Amino acid sequence: MYFTGLLNDTLFLIASYLPYQQDIYALVRTNRRLYHTLHDYLYEYNSRYCYGSTLAFVAKHRNIGLIEKLLKGLETAQSRLRTPPGLRWRSEVPAKEQWEEGSEEIGWDLDEEDIYPFTRDISAYPLKIAGYSVADIVQIQKSLLAAIEINNQEIITLLFKLGAQANFYRGNLRDDNPGRIQRQHRRAKDPPPLFLAAGCGHADLVKYLLNKGANPDRYRPSPLYRAVEDGRYNIIAMLLNHGAPLSYADVLKLAVQRRDRTILEFLFDNGVEVVTYGHQALHVAIRRHNQEMVKFLQLKGANLEQHLEGSEESQD
Repeated sequence: MYFTGLLNDTLFLIASYLPYQQDIYALVRTNRRLYHTLHDYLYEYNSRYCYGSTLAFVAKHRNIGLIEKLLKGLETAQSRLRTPPGLRWRSEVPAKEQWEEGSEEIGWDLDEEDIYPFTRDISAYPLKIAGYSVADIVQIQKSLLAAIEINNQEIITLLFKLGAQANFYRGNLRDDNPGRIQRQHRRAKDPPPLFLAAGCGHADLVKYLLNKGANPDRYRPSPLYRAVEDGRYNIIAMLLNHGAPLSYADVLKLAVQRRDRTILEFLFDNGVEVVTYGHQALHVAIRRHNQEMVKFLQLKGANLEQHLEGSEESQD
């Protein structure tokens, strides 16, 4: 192989003119010397030109060292040109190297009603103000979700130290325009961190995210709804203790639909007021001719005259 006798500076120069990350990866895998020489360059390339797209993969494999390297690369990249050097003579970036949602880089701060639900958390993201791109931010949050899935507190702490956010979702808020929620919800990108932690049953991470400011009532879908759906009582108790009143009517209705009196009792015992939030649940019980459930809810204080302002069908 002709490359084996080349100076390191020459190898770096050659690598800098390779237009695709996969070409650099192929070069790195050629032999042991090239691997050790260009290994760091490959990850610097990924951070600078591919917006840290490897972050989530590395997080899933619990590689703290590489995560730190990629995050450092993202930080350094903010003051550098981010078009791959080998492409400066080309008219456009190759499709495989383009950010898959690069359109969001254009007009990310628009207030247009159809776009805003998917960009509002990016607009307020602290790292956006610090100069990080939309793609950088999305990859950081994707790596946070990957770490939540595998319940790796060390990686999660590291990401929060950099600037990852507990409240982040490219989708609808609970109080978005009801007329547009159905269509927009289907276009949502990735779950909110708290919802994922609740869905995975990681009670310790639910507590951690709540302490980091995660709002259990901010988004669709609702982490409380998911916890009730899965019967995770420890997580339900944490979320109720924190407060998620916008989800109370929906979770009571869900419990009635499932004829689950045990979880209804648990919800009532932990502060969900049936007088205030039980109207929809009672209506479901009556509609399904479940007389036992009707009597139980009425005994607890539910009545059909109670109307919930702003109540809505579950989108969770």
